Amino acid sequence: MLHWSINAAIIRPPRCKTARVPKRVGEVSVDQLESGVRLALQSARRLALAAAAAEDAHTAAVLLYQSAEEVGKAKLLHDQFVAGKPLSGARLRDHVEKFRVAVDVIPPDCLELWGPAFDPAVFQADAFQTEPIRVDWERRQASLYANWDEDRKVWSEPATPDARVVRTSAARLVDFIDHAIGNGLR
Repeated sequence: MLHWSINAAIIRPPRCKTARVPKRVGEVSVDQLESGVRLALQSARRLALAAAAAEDAHTAAVLLYQSAEEVGKAKLLHDQFVAGKPLSGARLRDHVEKFRVAVDVIPPDCLELWGPAFDPAVFQADAFQTEPIRVDWERRQASLYANWDEDRKVWSEPATPDARVVRTSAARLVDFIDHAIGNGLR
């Protein structure tokens, strides 16, 4: 039979003598912001490299979208660092917000794949994959996105990624991210 005090020590860690100072809600240190920017850019670079190496154009295009989102997240963190203002965690979780920021930061030739028809505000990949939009299953799986037009209550024609454009965009995005890692985001 185990002694109760041994069990209590296992269940509950010993108390420390120094009082823990709680952080204020929303307070983020400079080091955390700098490392957040660096980690987001490194993640974006890995995703862009994976997109360049992907054999399937659809997978590569989705990886490019995620890479652009990470660049948007890095830009939001960078702006917070420069302005010294708190950043809402909701903005970091909002896909549309991150992609909009990324579109403003990333050169257009890196995002050639998306084209002028792509609207991140109405992009609904999940709904596109589940809603009946009268497109055969194989084509839906190969398509990158379809935008929902709320006024007309119809889906746009699905956009199928071109493998050459995906690879070119991915290579350009990797170059841009390498430049941003070395010189910072502006």
